[in-house]
Amino acid sequence: MKILITGGAGFIGANCATYFANKGHKVVLFDNLSRIGSDKNLQWIKNVCSVEFVKGDVRKFEDLIDLVTQKGPFDLILHMAAQVAVTTSVVNPREDFEINALGTFNLLEAIRKYDPETTLIYASTNNRKRWSIYLPGPA
Repeated sequence: MKILITGGAGFIGANCATYFANKGHKVVLFDNLSRIGSDKNLQWIKNVCSVEFVKGDVRKFEDLIDLVTQKGPFDLILHMAAQVAVTTSVVNPREDFEINALGTFNLLEAIRKYDPETTLIYASTNNRKRWSIYLPGPA
């Protein structure tokens, strides 16, 4: 099976990559390596199994089109690319939206147009949108 893992150098992506690669599947990792430690995760993955790495960003639709058309078709895509820090989502909500919502939309569009037979699984380390309104109660 040919598997693409977006966010492949993150915690979940790295563990999925090693699992599937060690089972004999062809694994392609896609990551922009922006998170602290992701470069170390990538080196660890490459030391324990054979994977292909493509550097790119889910916010850039062209990166995903190139990925899907040049490296696909894929049997399975694990979409793990995300901005997961709650503090970052509060300090920079636009970046959070662009990575999580626009990035997912871009991937879905690339799949729809260029690899419609693939199966997509989406996961996030932090399903946390803790938007709340503080309404003080009676004194």
